[in-house]
Amino acid sequence: MMTLYNVLSEDDVCRVVDVFVRAFYDYPIHAYWFPINREEKMKHLFNFVVRMMVRYGQVFGTSIDLEGVCMGIDSRQNIGLKEQIRCGGVSLLLHLGFKLLRKTMSFDNFSSNLHKKHMNRHHHYYLTAIGVDPKYQGKGFGSKLMRSKFKDLEKNELPIYLETHMQEDVAIWQHLGFEIIDKKLVPNTDIHHWCMVWYPNKNSEDK
Repeated sequence: MMTLYNVLSEDDVCRVVDVFVRAFYDYPIHAYWFPINREEKMKHLFNFVVRMMVRYGQVFGTSIDLEGVCMGIDSRQNIGLKEQIRCGGVSLLLHLGFKLLRKTMSFDNFSSNLHKKHMNRHHHYYLTAIGVDPKYQGKGFGSKLMRSKFKDLEKNELPIYLETHMQEDVAIWQHLGFEIIDKKLVPNTDIHHWCMVWYPNKNSEDK
C-alpha cells in the first residue's frame, strides 16, 4: 500500500495549488466561473481552499513529488467565517471581486444543500478534491491515492462523499466503488453535478 505524503509546509501548499490548477484547468465549473484570467483566479481560489484543508482537514499526496494530490475533511469539523478569514478569505475577495465571489458562493450554497440533504445524519469524510498532474495522468496515481485513503477510512468505518461534474470521472469513481446518490444541473448552467458515496462496509464485503 502506498504511504501518503502529508502536506504541511508553505512550499508544499504552493506546489499543491499548482498541481490542482493544472489538473482542473479545463474542468467545467472552473470554465464557467473564470472565462478569463482562469489560471490566475484558480490559483487564488485553490490557495484559499488548500490552506483551509491543511489547517482544518487533510491534504496529502502520492509522494513528496506530488504526482497526485487529494484533500478532504471530517464532516464533524466546522468551518465558519472566522476560520475562512484566517485562511485568506479577505484576500480571495480582493482578488476575485464581489461579482465572481457571488458566483462561486451561489454554487457553494447549491452543493452544500445537496451535501446536507444526503449526508447530514451520517458521520463521513468529505473528499473535496483529488487531482493528478497532467504529466502523470493515466499512470494509476489517482486510484493508488484513493485506495490508500480507503484503508485509512475503513478502520473507522467512515463513508466518503464527493461531487464531480464530468461524465468520464463518474465511471472512474464507480470503478473504485462509489455509488451515484444524486444528479442535478448546476443552476443557470448546463453543467451536471453528481453526488457520490463510497461505503466502507459494503466495499469491504465485495473484496
